[in-house]
Amino acid sequence: PSRAEARRPLGVGRVPSHPHTHNCSRARSHRSAAAQRHTYPQRATLLTTTSSMASRCRAISVIAFALMAPPALAGHGDMFGCRGGKNCDVTELTEANWASTIAATPHFIMFYAPWCGHCKQLAPKLKGAAKKAKAMGFGIGAVDVEPNPSIQSLFPDIKGFPSLKYVNNAKGKKSIDYNGAREGDAILQWTKETFMKTGGVPTEPVEAKAWSELYTFLGRAALDDKPALLAVGGDKEPPAWLAKLHGDLKEAPKDAPKESPEAETKRLLTEAKKATKLAEVREGIVGVLETLNMAEKAKTGKSKPLFSTTYSGDAESAAAFNATGAAKGSAYVFALALDRKDLGKSAVLAYPGNPVVAKRGKVEDGAALAAFARAAAAAAALHGHS
Repeated sequence: PSRAEARRPLGVGRVPSHPHTHNCSRARSHRSAAAQRHTYPQRATLLTTTSSMASRCRAISVIAFALMAPPALAGHGDMFGCRGGKNCDVTELTEANWASTIAATPHFIMFYAPWCGHCKQLAPKLKGAAKKAKAMGFGIGAVDVEPNPSIQSLFPDIKGFPSLKYVNNAKGKKSIDYNGAREGDAILQWTKETFMKTGGVPTEPVEAKAWSELYTFLGRAALDDKPALLAVGGDKEPPAWLAKLHGDLKEAPKDAPKESPEAETKRLLTEAKKATKLAEVREGIVGVLETLNMAEKAKTGKSKPLFSTTYSGDAESAAAFNATGAAKGSAYVFALALDRKDLGKSAVLAYPGNPVVAKRGKVEDGAALAAFARAAAAAAALHGHS
C-alpha cells in the first residue's frame, strides 16, 4: 500500500495485505500487454491463463470481505465461552435479560469492553468462581457495555474497565463497588459477605457422595444429632435446587418471637408511604423498609440447618434405593434418621412425590417437598432417631 494507505487503521478504507494481492495486479497487467503485442498464436492460451487468475482474484476478494467483521460487531467475541447454547455459570447480562435476572438473583458484575486487556485476564477467574457462587445463592455476571448502553447509563460512575460492582437492584440503586484483589477466591468471599450484609442467606454447597462414602456421611450426621436428606439421581453433580432446599430448611430459633419486633414500625412506614405525595420521601421510605427486611433475613440466616444434606449419582446408590431412571436435573429424595444406639430404630422415608422433577432448575412443587422434609425432621426429633 501507499504511505497514506499504510497510515490508515485496518477497517477504514484499507484491506489487510495478502500474498495473493500482487498476483491480482499481475493478471491485469498481463492482459494489457497481450493486447498490445497481438501475439495471436499464444493469445488463446494467454487469455485462458489470465481469465483463471482474474477469477482467482475475485474469489480472494470475496473471502477477504467475508472474513472482515462488520464494524458494529467487531471485537465482540465470546469472552467467557458461554454463547451458542453452551453450559456456562457466568451470566451474560444484556438489555433483554437485565431486569428479570437481577430481580431474581443478586450478582457480582464485571462491566467490560471487548478490547480491554485487564478484562480478558479477569474473565477466566470469574468463570472459575461463578459455579461456587451459583450454589451459594448469588450470581457472577458480565455486561459488554458497547452493545448495552442503557445498562451502563444506570451507573454514571463507570469511567474505565473493568468496573466491578455488586448489584441487587435492577435500577442500579445501592450498588456496591469492589476494589479488592482481582482473584476468583477473593471476589467470591467478598461477594458472599456483601450478600449476607444486604440480607441474603447463602446456601451451603451440597457435596456429592459415592455409595461407598454414604455410611461415613450418615454416621457423622448422627453424631451431629441431625437427620440426613439424600437425593439420588443420574447426574454427576448435585442439582442446584437441592442446595437451595438445604438452605431453606433451617431450625427456628428457640427464643424467636412469633411476630417481627419491627412489625409496628413496618406498618407505620407502609402507611406513610401511601400518604406522602413526594416521590423522594416515598423512595426514602422504601429504602428503610428494605433495610429492615434485609436485617431480619440476615438474622434468620444464622439459624442452623435442619438436615445434613448430600447427593449421590452413582449406579450403586440408585440400585440400593430403587431410584433409577431420574431425568437430567431431577432426583429421588429420601429423609434418613440413624439411631446410633439401636440401628433397628433407624428410618428411611421416601418423598411421596418421587422423583422430584425440576424445569430450568426450579422444582415443580417445591412447597410440598419442603413440607415433607420439615415433617420428617420433626418426626426424627420427636422419636429420637437422630
